[in-house]
Order: sequence, then C-alpha cells, then structure tokens
Amino acid sequence: MVSVTLFRYSGTVPDTSVNLSFELKFVDRTISASVALPARPATAAELLPVFQGFSNAIIGLAQARAADAGLSISCRKGCAACCRLLVPVAEPEARHLSALAEARPQVRQRFAQALRRAEEAGLGEALRSAEHLGRERHDALMNAYLALRIPCPFLEDELCTIYETRPLQCREYFVLTPPENCERPTPETVQGLALPLRPSQALHRLGQRGMRWIPLVLALEWTASHRADPQHMAPAPELFREFLDILRSRV
Repeated sequence: MVSVTLFRYSGTVPDTSVNLSFELKFVDRTISASVALPARPATAAELLPVFQGFSNAIIGLAQARAADAGLSISCRKGCAACCRLLVPVAEPEARHLSALAEARPQVRQRFAQALRRAEEAGLGEALRSAEHLGRERHDALMNAYLALRIPCPFLEDELCTIYETRPLQCREYFVLTPPENCERPTPETVQGLALPLRPSQALHRLGQRGMRWIPLVLALEWTASHRADPQHMAPAPELFREFLDILRSRV
C-alpha cells in the first residue's frame, strides 16, 4: 500500500516561490521531502525537474524494498539494451527533448535516421497513432520497433547523454534479471522492478482529458507541428497538486 500526502505549503518573502512538503509512504518506509516551486503560473515542461525528483524518490523506495527481499538491480553503466525500446514520453517531455536537440545537429540527424528506419520497416503509421492503438497492436508495435534495434538518438558510445534529465519512463525502467536477457526481452526472461506508483503515467495525463503520449522517436516531428499549441498552464503549486491527485487516483 502506498500513500502520498501533501501536508505543508508555505510562501517565501518576497513571494517569488513557494515550498510544498509531502510524505510518501510505502508499506514500512516513509520519505518526507519538500519542493520549491515558482509562485507564478507555469507549464508542466517547466516543472519537469520537480517531477523527475519525485520519480527518483519513488524509485528509491522500490529499490530499498527490493533490497530487503534480497533482490538487486542488474542495470549498469554502459548497459544500453533498453535504449532500443520504443519509449513513450509525455507532451512536456517531447518539447524538452526537442529543445535539447535544437543545438545538437548530430542528435537531430540521429532522430531523422531513426525515424527513417522505422518508416522503411512500415511502422510510420502505427507510430503516429500509437496512443490510440489497442493492446494487441500496441504490443506488436513495441516488439517490431525493438526488433529494429534502433538506438535512442541521445545514446552515444552506449551511454545516455541526457541521463540527468531523461524521461520519466526511462527512470522507471530497472530490471532484476541478468542484463543479457534484455537483448531480447520477454515477460518470462526479464523481471522489472516493481514500482508502487508510476509518475510517467501521471505526467501523460497532466492537463489532458485522458492519456496522451508520443513515441520518443517522434519528439522532434511532433514538437515542430505543435509549436503554436497552447500548453497547459496553472499556478505551479496547483499543477503539482494536480500531478499528485492523478497519482493518488491510481493507487
């Protein structure tokens, strides 16, 4: 059983930021933490560092519980099999990744190459409608994309070049089984770390009427065609509360 409680809210002087404190309880463990947020209205993209830190806290709880059960994470630096998976990212993450790629011509080139390979394999239509696919077609897309072994555009020398700001979905992916099993993962050969909550799913729904996510490989294309779209904006504390409410609704 897991619970998230927001229990303190305080402004600063001058009122340029606010501090929100919360408790995260999971079975016999509790994390108490606080986040500093701007007092002004903000977008989800601006609060990504906050959501990333919150995600790290949840993953830390799950790792501690796994250690208590005698289990250990097998993921290691340089082990990048998961960087060939089709990664779903939320809208604010797609915009953030596009901004990171803006000043990196090689990364933009790798995005184009990755998308071209996927389209040549006949996956273009499925990728662009991925969030609307039924479970069977969704799983088929995931498997077909993995079979292409397309590396993430941000991967260099088997290392993630945006590790500190990587998407929430990437943060949540840890395995307890031998790394070599990840080359061709199946439910029988790969055991993932069990998480009490998945912040990535809450971020997908933040400000939306239902799930909306974009395959990472489409991040640049999607952002370019949605630059003029109004982004969901609210006072930062309210946006963080909304994020927590979505998480709590899924417990």
